Amino acid sequence: MPAALRSWSHSALIGLALVVGVCALVLATPAHAQQQTGASATKSCPTAAATLGQTITCTFTVQNIGSFPAQVTALTEQSPFPGGPVANISCVAGGAVIAAGATLVPNTACTGSFQVKIPDDRALCNTLVDDVVQIALRYTQFPVPLTAGAFATHTTAVTCPVDIEITKAADELSKEGDSVTYTFKLCNEGDFAANRGSVTDTLLGDLTSYFPATLAPGQCVTVVRTRTVAAGDPDPLPNTVTATYTAGSGMFASSDTDTASASTNLFQPSVDVTKTCAPDPVNVGAVVECKIVVTNTSSADAPALINGTIVDTLSGDLLAAVNPARVSSTCAPALGVRNASCTIVTRRRVLASDPDRLCNTVTVKYNPHGFPNTITDAAKACVDVKRPGGEGCTPGYWKQAQHFDSWVRFEPTDSFEEVFGVEVTLRSGGQESVDDPTLLEALNATGGGVNALARHAVAALLNASSPGVNSDFTVTQVIALVQDAIESGDLAAAQQLLAAANEQGCPLS
Repeated sequence: MPAALRSWSHSALIGLALVVGVCALVLATPAHAQQQTGASATKSCPTAAATLGQTITCTFTVQNIGSFPAQVTALTEQSPFPGGPVANISCVAGGAVIAAGATLVPNTACTGSFQVKIPDDRALCNTLVDDVVQIALRYTQFPVPLTAGAFATHTTAVTCPVDIEITKAADELSKEGDSVTYTFKLCNEGDFAANRGSVTDTLLGDLTSYFPATLAPGQCVTVVRTRTVAAGDPDPLPNTVTATYTAGSGMFASSDTDTASASTNLFQPSVDVTKTCAPDPVNVGAVVECKIVVTNTSSADAPALINGTIVDTLSGDLLAAVNPARVSSTCAPALGVRNASCTIVTRRRVLASDPDRLCNTVTVKYNPHGFPNTITDAAKACVDVKRPGGEGCTPGYWKQAQHFDSWVRFEPTDSFEEVFGVEVTLRSGGQESVDDPTLLEALNATGGGVNALARHAVAALLNASSPGVNSDFTVTQVIALVQDAIESGDLAAAQQLLAAANEQGCPLS
């Protein structure tokens, strides 16, 4: 019996292995009979490499190369996989279906096909498997039947190429000087262990060391990194991560690269405050009214401004509802988004102790919602202080009986409440309370608070009405000052203002 013949050819990856077998069984028969029996088999599977779960279609040809018809005793395909069955197959020759038990005439090719499915078994990754087609013939024409057989083998490489997937997420909103958090998720979607190649990011640089050296099939890993937004970064701020992993070796080596991108919107927070004050110039004792306007000048994509404070160097905390200097306000700790604005109006009476150039500064501070940064701005306003007088006699002067002849327009017995248009109860000499006091009783009031205000109010009134005194105030201004102080409860400021005016020096004898 001739020996089986093998021939192999290889493709670029692994190739297609083809075996052609010719077999003949020789028994104790005449020599010429040996030359008149035989079988051949060829097989072709176009797929040299397959992946798990893939189905391969193979074709085969078997032939009786003897001189006599032969009975097909076996026509099978041997599965290449562990535990795989031997399956009976059939072919077609001259229009007839040939299977085990049929007769195959000489020199007629019998062609057929079958399918092989690669099992979804990761144990087969990066291995070689052989599939065998085999035919056996029996020649019954001889006293002792002769047999012949042939087989054909195809070798397939079961490859499991590396398959990775990387995703990336970034904070949606940030700004210069703030950090952006980037979250990377890398998964091995393949059927074979993946080995780390490199992971790089266009903003964060080389991230390779933060990812595992090996990823098992189905394994995912999450990496979190941060970066501070730098001056000059584009808006929006994009970046891309590129990951490369490999698998297998030699003929089974493979590589996969995946990329993911994310973008962060950069906003520009800012706030603007303006301040104007009038009148300018302003007389000592007159009221200066200031208007403060706060505007959110952030970029359109910026979050609302919150946690606000508005503080003035002369008028204090302008967000405090109890601040007596605050006449009206639409401002609150939250300002809103771009172009939102609010207004505060303040009033303050000018004191004699105020500098000739009276300046004050308002400072606003806010935080963008969700960010710790403090956004601030300040505005300064100044008015000139006009000092029309410079003379004044004290309460001690005006309450002396010998000076009653210097009183003009008013009498010691006039009602304080009627002159000033207010209601007060004063403490006069002897610590007795006096309702509806006279002007003289007001001059004799003892102690602080409303008593001190009343003393200096009458003295200022008499200074303003006296043609011999160059007073800082007019009668109308003194009365208005006292009424405002009683109504607002801010007695000290008015008392200090009047006292300073009354103590500049008395020109009367």
